[in-house]
Amino acid sequence: MQLALAYNGALLDSRLTTSRGSIVQSTFLSSLKKRVEELLSYSPSLKKDFCNYAKSGKWPVEEAASIILSWYLQWYDVPSHSVIKRAVEKIKPCRKSSSSLVPLLRLLLPRTHIDAISKIDKLWFA
Repeated sequence: MQLALAYNGALLDSRLTTSRGSIVQSTFLSSLKKRVEELLSYSPSLKKDFCNYAKSGKWPVEEAASIILSWYLQWYDVPSHSVIKRAVEKIKPCRKSSSSLVPLLRLLLPRTHIDAISKIDKLWFA
């Protein structure tokens, strides 16, 4: 699914051209993407599980919660706990009162989706 979304994004940004047009309708892909993100945000335990993962690398004991967390980590391209911790340690000295460190986290974790970066910022610096 992420491959299809990346393909569609490349077509829309004109980084990729084709004489036949898109293989998959962009409206369909956009609605599918939105639905997956809604399903991931619906999970009642995801916030707590993500917090435990990001801070200590601990996985949920319950199988269903573990599966949802792994989907979230893959969907938003969240790196391993150790990479998150290293990034946070690098930017802790730059922290000023009440300023967001999202831009610096974005530089250190460039592939990670902005939603996950915002959660990391709130988790470590709020």
